[in-house]
Amino acid sequence: ITPLSFAASKGVIDIVRKLVDAEADVNYVSEMYPYTPIVHAVYGSSYEIFKLLMGLPTLERSLEKLSWAVILSVRLHRENMTKELIRALGGYKHLMIATKDNEKYSMLRQALEKLTTQMQEKCERPLERQKPSNPQFMQTPDELRNESTQSEMMALRICDEFVEIVMSVVTDVVE
Repeated sequence: ITPLSFAASKGVIDIVRKLVDAEADVNYVSEMYPYTPIVHAVYGSSYEIFKLLMGLPTLERSLEKLSWAVILSVRLHRENMTKELIRALGGYKHLMIATKDNEKYSMLRQALEKLTTQMQEKCERPLERQKPSNPQFMQTPDELRNESTQSEMMALRICDEFVEIVMSVVTDVVE
């Protein structure tokens, strides 16, 4: 493990900045340990370090270099990091196509499928909320939007994102 990776995993932003300023290799992986510093930032849950590394022009934004970061961010429920990584890799639709029938990225494909499931669950949860034990009072999405708490609104936004993702995949299949 490199000093940059170690500092990223421990959330020590000052050291990460100094190492980056000293031109530490932000893409380095060894054969024994194939994790880049961005993976360690995801693991350490430091969004500030993650943003710093993602903002570097020297960061290689390839499937090979960032796939473990996506896998880990999905597994650890680091939603903001997951979104940014997927965006940096060309979007969800692109990743689903790139990983299809590619054994090298089967774990990434599984993580993306898990992400889809997580998004479905978040999408369904607010719609299942009912008024006191009477199923006929099931709230519609519009009713939820009118009286939702902030967390319910976030769940609805995730639901909307999920619908966009599903529609983009369906569109690709149809075309």
